[in-house]
Amino acid sequence: MQHKFEMTMKNVVFIMVAMLASASAMAQNTFDVSGTVVEKATGEAVVAATIQLLTLSDSTFVEGTTTGEQGQFGFKDVKKGDYTLKVSYIGFETKYVNVNLQNQKKVEIGYITMSADAIALEGVEVKGHATKVEHS
Repeated sequence: MQHKFEMTMKNVVFIMVAMLASASAMAQNTFDVSGTVVEKATGEAVVAATIQLLTLSDSTFVEGTTTGEQGQFGFKDVKKGDYTLKVSYIGFETKYVNVNLQNQKKVEIGYITMSADAIALEGVEVKGHATKVEHS
């Protein structure tokens, strides 16, 4: 009985070591990506801009987030590969930034500047006619 118990314990230890090694290898192939979104004209942070992480090859959605109060954003544990960051916000032109995750564990994109969308800024004139209402 002692012999079976020793073999079982050896198997359990071997499986645990294999799982830890596998998890460690996977962790080494992930990256952290961060940056800050600012308005080009003023340099002020763009708060609540939408950031989408897309695969470069076919624009498949991988992950999404929004910018914080200082315009900062971040993605954690992104797999190795080539991506595009799609940065959008109402009233601004959508911006695309290519990101290559190969060597660096932490990738700082830096400042992404957004310009006002000229079409969105054009004025709109609303005309209407009031109907005369008579009271009896």
